[in-house]
Amino acid sequence: MIGQLRGSVVSRQPPWLVLDVAGVGYEMEAPTSCFAALPDEAGEIILYTHFVMRQDAQLLYAFTGVAERDVFRRLLKVNGVGPKVALAILSTMTATDLLVCLDNENVAQLTRVPGLGKKTAQRLIVDLKGKLVGFGEQQEGDRVSVMPARTEAVQALQSLGYSSSEAEQAVRAVPGKNLTDAELLRGALQGMRQAKA
Repeated sequence: MIGQLRGSVVSRQPPWLVLDVAGVGYEMEAPTSCFAALPDEAGEIILYTHFVMRQDAQLLYAFTGVAERDVFRRLLKVNGVGPKVALAILSTMTATDLLVCLDNENVAQLTRVPGLGKKTAQRLIVDLKGKLVGFGEQQEGDRVSVMPARTEAVQALQSLGYSSSEAEQAVRAVPGKNLTDAELLRGALQGMRQAKA
């Protein structure tokens, strides 16, 4: 099973995105909340995934946080809720909103989700009411994990053959704040060249 992937988003066409991980593009379906949380600039991110293997397809679903993925998994356990409906629920409302709907037994709000009928909404309430406690609070803390520029610069230096300690020391020595990974890498390489001269 694939639980998380770290890479760069190379294509966004909601509900689909492609994450480049070491040269391999993973096509994933994601809720709209995931697209809203993705950073505008290119950079390495971590997405939490749920893998579904069917007879005719292998599918990956992506989420910005563990809590959102866990709610998705809980939704799949409800009879009549498949990945499409679970994704539609998380695209229509946050985990916190879902908790409120379940606690208030708000069938009308749940049936506004595309593909979710009255009987399935009632089944959701019966099966999940009171069982998702804590997921809303967890979700507030979940955000797309963007790798810091310093970490990316250190990893780039390591891929060029420098040791971990050399790379970290060189990046730390670069003056300035809020520099991009490319600026840090350039500064570190210049600093190391000057130190050897």
